[in-house]
Amino acid sequence: MRRIYYIYGLWLIGAIIWLYFGEVVLNYYEKNRNMTFNSNPYIMASSLVNFIDGLYFGSLIMIGRRSSFNKPLLLAVTLPAILLSLLGAFQLVIVLPGLDLLYDNSSYLLKISGFSLVLAFYTGKVNPT
Repeated sequence: MRRIYYIYGLWLIGAIIWLYFGEVVLNYYEKNRNMTFNSNPYIMASSLVNFIDGLYFGSLIMIGRRSSFNKPLLLAVTLPAILLSLLGAFQLVIVLPGLDLLYDNSSYLLKISGFSLVLAFYTGKVNPT
């Protein structure tokens, strides 16, 4: 029983390190964007950081669970969220009405897709520890 508390503590330390590292990466690309007026690297870095945020926070649910594949969750939540967030990024290339709303919410969609991706593979019963 005590081992699970150590795992949660390690997860918390990793979350603090990841949030700091993600902020450093985003600050670097934001400074680069302001100097070169090219926002594509910043958008890609922001998308990657948000997706990894979702994966990392989903890994908290994974602790102590058995691996079992949940195909409906993958097909009904993860893939549409990834596709919608990519459509929002296409607003930079293709101008279509309504895509600006998707671009504004793409960070949430990427976090949801990362979180649900982890849940799609670890929705089994909790292992007794």
